[in-house]
Amino acid sequence: MVIYATEFFLWCGVFACGGYYNLVPWVRVKRSARNQRKRNEREHPPIDVEGVSNAVELERLPSSTSVFRTPSSIAHIDRDT
Repeated sequence: MVIYATEFFLWCGVFACGGYYNLVPWVRVKRSARNQRKRNEREHPPIDVEGVSNAVELERLPSSTSVFRTPSSIAHIDRDT
């Protein structure tokens, strides 16, 4: 029983060191990034213009083959224009 208790406390120490050396700095970085983002939003509020859409729109492409650029597809596009 003493061996298991010793192993348990050693593993608790391993997890505590992992939390101290990995988790704490990660939380600090996330917190500072969030604070910086909030500070930037306060200093430079987003401009809300009526009638202007901020939605992302893809180009109107004829088909999915235009996404894959191959020599034959480029030659086909060149012939159409």
